[in-house]
Amino acid sequence: MKNLVFLVLLVLLTSCKAQQPISQTKEGKVKIAGKSFYIKKLTDKYTEVINSNNKLTNVQPAELKLSNGIVVVQHMKIDEKKLIQICADVIPLKTLKELPKGYGDWLSIRFKVDSKGIPLEMEFLIRNTSLITAGELQQIEEKIKNSSFKITFTDGIERFFSRINYFNIDIPVRYGDILKAKEGN
Repeated sequence: MKNLVFLVLLVLLTSCKAQQPISQTKEGKVKIAGKSFYIKKLTDKYTEVINSNNKLTNVQPAELKLSNGIVVVQHMKIDEKKLIQICADVIPLKTLKELPKGYGDWLSIRFKVDSKGIPLEMEFLIRNTSLITAGELQQIEEKIKNSSFKITFTDGIERFFSRINYFNIDIPVRYGDILKAKEGN
Protein backbone atom coordinates (compact mmCIF):
# COMPACT_ATOMS: atom_id res chain seq x y z
CA MET A 1 0.00 0.00 0.00
CA LYS A 2 2.87 2.41 0.82
CA ASN A 3 4.43 1.68 -2.56
CA LEU A 4 1.15 2.49 -4.31
CA VAL A 5 0.78 5.80 -2.47
CA PHE A 6 4.41 6.68 -3.25
CA LEU A 7 3.88 5.84 -6.94
CA VAL A 8 0.75 7.99 -7.12
CA LEU A 9 2.57 10.91 -5.47
CA LEU A 10 5.49 10.55 -7.85
CA VAL A 11 3.18 10.59 -10.88
CA LEU A 12 1.35 13.67 -9.56
CA LEU A 13 4.58 15.55 -8.87
CA THR A 14 5.93 14.74 -12.33
CA SER A 15 2.73 15.82 -14.08
CA CYS A 16 2.60 19.02 -12.01
CA LYS A 17 6.18 19.84 -13.05
CA ALA A 18 5.20 19.42 -16.72
CA GLN A 19 2.29 21.84 -16.25
CA GLN A 20 4.29 24.46 -14.35
CA PRO A 21 5.52 27.44 -16.41
CA ILE A 22 9.24 27.21 -17.07
CA SER A 23 9.65 30.66 -15.54
CA GLN A 24 8.67 29.10 -12.21
CA THR A 25 10.87 26.04 -12.60
CA LYS A 26 14.26 25.89 -10.93
CA GLU A 27 17.43 25.31 -12.89
CA GLY A 28 18.47 21.73 -13.43
CA LYS A 29 17.17 18.56 -14.99
CA VAL A 30 13.40 18.10 -15.28
CA LYS A 31 11.72 14.86 -16.33
CA ILE A 32 8.52 15.09 -18.37
CA ALA A 33 6.64 12.13 -19.81
CA GLY A 34 9.77 9.98 -19.73
CA LYS A 35 12.03 12.61 -21.31
CA SER A 36 14.51 14.82 -19.49
CA PHE A 37 15.23 18.48 -20.17
CA TYR A 38 17.91 20.80 -18.86
CA ILE A 39 16.61 24.14 -17.70
CA LYS A 40 19.17 26.91 -17.41
CA LYS A 41 18.46 30.50 -16.36
CA LEU A 42 20.84 32.38 -18.67
CA THR A 43 20.06 35.78 -17.20
CA ASP A 44 17.36 37.31 -15.05
CA LYS A 45 15.35 37.66 -18.30
CA TYR A 46 15.91 34.45 -20.28
CA THR A 47 15.72 30.69 -19.75
CA GLU A 48 17.13 28.01 -22.03
CA VAL A 49 15.48 24.59 -22.33
CA ILE A 50 17.39 21.70 -23.92
CA ASN A 51 16.34 18.08 -24.37
CA SER A 52 18.87 16.01 -22.40
CA ASN A 53 19.00 13.50 -25.29
CA ASN A 54 20.44 16.14 -27.61
CA LYS A 55 23.82 14.93 -28.77
CA LEU A 56 24.87 18.05 -30.68
CA THR A 57 24.60 20.52 -27.78
CA ASN A 58 28.22 19.98 -26.81
CA VAL A 59 29.50 19.44 -30.36
CA GLN A 60 30.79 22.44 -32.26
CA PRO A 61 29.27 22.77 -35.73
CA ALA A 62 31.76 22.56 -38.56
CA GLU A 63 32.68 25.97 -39.92
CA LEU A 64 31.06 26.81 -43.22
CA LYS A 65 33.57 27.77 -45.89
CA LEU A 66 31.61 30.40 -47.79
CA SER A 67 32.83 32.76 -50.47
CA ASN A 68 33.29 36.32 -49.29
CA GLY A 69 29.97 38.13 -48.91
CA ILE A 70 27.74 35.04 -48.93
CA VAL A 71 25.42 34.77 -45.95
CA VAL A 72 23.41 31.55 -45.48
CA VAL A 73 20.40 33.36 -43.99
CA GLN A 74 19.91 35.26 -47.25
CA HIS A 75 19.54 31.94 -49.07
CA MET A 76 17.05 30.21 -46.77
CA LYS A 77 13.31 29.75 -46.93
CA ILE A 78 11.46 28.91 -43.75
CA ASP A 79 7.82 27.85 -43.68
CA GLU A 80 6.96 30.18 -40.82
CA LYS A 81 3.23 29.47 -41.14
CA LYS A 82 3.82 25.78 -40.52
CA LEU A 83 6.06 26.51 -37.53
CA ILE A 84 3.55 28.99 -36.08
CA GLN A 85 0.70 26.50 -36.58
CA ILE A 86 2.61 23.73 -34.80
CA CYS A 87 3.10 26.05 -31.82
CA ALA A 88 -0.58 27.10 -31.97
CA ASP A 89 -1.67 23.44 -31.96
CA VAL A 90 0.20 22.88 -28.69
CA ILE A 91 -0.03 26.05 -26.59
CA PRO A 92 -3.49 26.51 -25.03
CA LEU A 93 -5.54 29.57 -26.02
CA LYS A 94 -5.77 30.69 -22.38
CA THR A 95 -1.96 30.71 -22.11
CA LEU A 96 -1.55 32.58 -25.40
CA LYS A 97 -4.01 35.27 -24.32
CA GLU A 98 -2.10 35.77 -21.06
CA LEU A 99 1.36 35.94 -22.65
CA PRO A 100 2.87 39.41 -23.18
CA LYS A 101 3.05 40.42 -26.83
CA GLY A 102 5.59 43.23 -26.84
CA TYR A 103 9.11 43.46 -28.16
CA GLY A 104 11.11 40.35 -27.28
CA ASP A 105 8.02 38.32 -26.35
CA TRP A 106 8.57 35.22 -28.43
CA LEU A 107 9.57 31.62 -28.31
CA SER A 108 13.01 31.28 -29.88
CA ILE A 109 13.81 27.90 -31.37
CA ARG A 110 17.42 27.08 -32.19
CA PHE A 111 17.34 24.43 -34.88
CA LYS A 112 20.36 22.25 -35.40
CA VAL A 113 19.86 21.30 -39.04
CA ASP A 114 21.72 19.03 -41.41
CA SER A 115 22.92 20.01 -44.88
CA LYS A 116 19.46 19.27 -46.30
CA GLY A 117 17.73 21.62 -43.83
CA ILE A 118 16.16 18.84 -41.77
CA PRO A 119 15.95 19.64 -38.04
CA LEU A 120 18.07 17.19 -36.07
CA GLU A 121 17.66 18.76 -32.63
CA MET A 122 16.15 21.84 -31.04
CA GLU A 123 16.87 24.12 -28.13
CA PHE A 124 14.43 26.70 -26.80
CA LEU A 125 14.92 30.16 -25.37
CA ILE A 126 12.09 31.96 -23.59
CA ARG A 127 11.69 35.02 -21.40
CA ASN A 128 11.37 34.35 -17.71
CA THR A 129 7.88 35.86 -17.86
CA SER A 130 6.64 33.15 -20.22
CA LEU A 131 3.79 30.88 -19.16
CA ILE A 132 4.84 28.08 -21.51
CA THR A 133 5.52 24.76 -19.81
CA ALA A 134 8.29 22.25 -20.44
CA GLY A 135 5.60 19.76 -21.43
CA GLU A 136 4.40 22.12 -24.16
CA LEU A 137 7.96 22.60 -25.43
CA GLN A 138 8.37 18.83 -25.54
CA GLN A 139 5.20 18.54 -27.64
CA ILE A 140 6.33 21.32 -29.98
CA GLU A 141 9.68 19.56 -30.47
CA GLU A 142 8.00 16.23 -31.21
CA LYS A 143 5.49 17.78 -33.63
CA ILE A 144 8.24 19.57 -35.53
CA LYS A 145 10.34 16.40 -35.78
CA ASN A 146 7.30 14.40 -36.96
CA SER A 147 6.19 17.01 -39.49
CA SER A 148 7.46 17.88 -42.95
CA PHE A 149 8.97 21.12 -41.61
CA LYS A 150 12.44 21.85 -42.92
CA ILE A 151 14.61 24.75 -43.99
CA THR A 152 15.00 25.00 -47.76
CA PHE A 153 17.92 26.65 -49.49
CA THR A 154 18.07 28.70 -52.67
CA ASP A 155 20.63 29.61 -55.30
CA GLY A 156 22.64 26.42 -54.79
CA ILE A 157 24.00 27.56 -51.41
CA GLU A 158 23.88 23.96 -50.19
CA ARG A 159 26.94 23.15 -52.31
CA PHE A 160 28.96 24.74 -49.48
CA PHE A 161 27.47 22.34 -46.90
CA SER A 162 29.16 19.10 -47.97
CA ARG A 163 31.50 18.91 -44.98
CA ILE A 164 29.27 20.16 -42.19
CA ASN A 165 27.88 18.03 -39.40
CA TYR A 166 25.13 20.58 -38.68
CA PHE A 167 24.59 24.27 -38.28
CA ASN A 168 22.41 26.43 -36.04
CA ILE A 169 19.46 28.49 -37.19
CA ASP A 170 17.64 30.60 -34.60
CA ILE A 171 14.00 31.30 -35.39
CA PRO A 172 11.90 33.51 -33.12
CA VAL A 173 8.16 32.76 -33.14
CA ARG A 174 6.12 35.68 -31.82
CA TYR A 175 3.36 34.91 -29.33
CA GLY A 176 1.06 37.35 -31.15
CA ASP A 177 1.43 35.34 -34.38
CA ILE A 178 0.78 32.08 -32.54
CA LEU A 179 -2.37 33.58 -30.99
CA LYS A 180 -3.64 34.73 -34.42
CA ALA A 181 -3.10 31.22 -35.80
CA LYS A 182 -4.88 29.69 -32.81
CA GLU A 183 -7.85 32.00 -33.30
CA GLY A 184 -7.87 31.30 -37.04
CA ASN A 185 -7.04 34.87 -38.11
